[in-house]
Amino acid sequence: MGSIATGAPHVLIVGAGIGGLFLAQFFRKQGISFSIFERDASPDARFPGWAIGLNMLDDFESFMPDDVPSLRTANHLLPLDLPSQFIMYPPGGARIGVEDTPKTPCVRVNRKKLRSLLLTGVPVQWGKKVVRVDEDRTATTVTAHFEDGTSATGGLLVGADGTWSKTREQVLGRSNTETLEAMPMAMISGETTIKNDGDEEEGFLAKQLRLAHSSYIAIRPGNTFFCGVDQVSPSGDGANFYWFLYMRDDTAADADHWLRTATKEEKYARVLDVTESLQMDPRHTEIVRRGSPDDVTEAFSLYYDAIIETLPVQGRRILLIGDAAHPTTPFRGEGGLMAIKDALQLSNLLGEAATSGLDATTLQSRLEAFQDDVTKRGAAVVQMSRNAIMGTGGPANPANNQKPRSWGYEVRPIAESTRPLGLGKTAE
Repeated sequence: MGSIATGAPHVLIVGAGIGGLFLAQFFRKQGISFSIFERDASPDARFPGWAIGLNMLDDFESFMPDDVPSLRTANHLLPLDLPSQFIMYPPGGARIGVEDTPKTPCVRVNRKKLRSLLLTGVPVQWGKKVVRVDEDRTATTVTAHFEDGTSATGGLLVGADGTWSKTREQVLGRSNTETLEAMPMAMISGETTIKNDGDEEEGFLAKQLRLAHSSYIAIRPGNTFFCGVDQVSPSGDGANFYWFLYMRDDTAADADHWLRTATKEEKYARVLDVTESLQMDPRHTEIVRRGSPDDVTEAFSLYYDAIIETLPVQGRRILLIGDAAHPTTPFRGEGGLMAIKDALQLSNLLGEAATSGLDATTLQSRLEAFQDDVTKRGAAVVQMSRNAIMGTGGPANPANNQKPRSWGYEVRPIAESTRPLGLGKTAE
């Protein structure tokens, strides 16, 4: 069996998303040598995704270099002084969820702001799409080959390249289309900006924020309506919202599914019909009815996941973290957190190797144990996230007596806040 050289090897990180950038920052803190590559041509080449809820954010900061600004400055609610909050509205009228408190610290961050912070001091090499990875087990090296004809060699390669990971294909020896499973869930989404309509505490913007400061879901068997804030305007007088209607549909992945060619008007009409037929509280879907078909997004979307319980890692110099190792749907809000935990665990392991001089055999063994732990923990989270939306778990239909969770915490009853929201005045 080949082995990694004594001490911490130079690490090639493939992917500059949340997992890859946190890993790079953790490496910077510990002085571990790395190079990081991203297939996108620039930080703004592709939409980074909507806001994401993270717990342990304050704890993670102690592992970051001093030049990285506080991660809380990426809070999607700033400049409003409101705690991040996720609320579930299951059948029966309950109001349960998770809120940022000293006992349950969690912050929902705008992904673009977070990525900007995480790029501090990190020399990402952009426009580097991996096409092949070669391992030399005799020389204990791994080489990534990129679409532009260049290559890079290190002692270890970490695939942090997301759900459609090219690195995973290399490790498993099969395509992602064979590994990933499409969720049988049809989705229609929209986005809109709501401005303060003149009444700071009783206007429509205030009503939306009181449903949940950050995001909420209205749950019915087989169907879920989600609405969230992505970012509050700098003046605090408006916010960008996005919403999804999820509908159980075993044909969602079919090549001729109606949503692939549906117009905005057809999608909008379906959302109105479904939410009305389910007798959802009108407050929860008012954001749709106040809008128009123009708010509906054109892209056809599907979620994919995969339960990968083992990876062939013995003697390998390729590891996977985040969605590359455990592609997770967002229904429990834990995919991003898992990626960060993977990154921290790996950086601590390599930090120990650098300072304690682990011998090659011991280091190889610990890296293999790390990957085994990541895949097993990840497989459990993927399954629970799948249960939460498929009606075999969650507040509408708990499975195996599991209590509903989000952002890493069990949900609890949360009363609607009556505190002033601090909204800005309507812009002239």
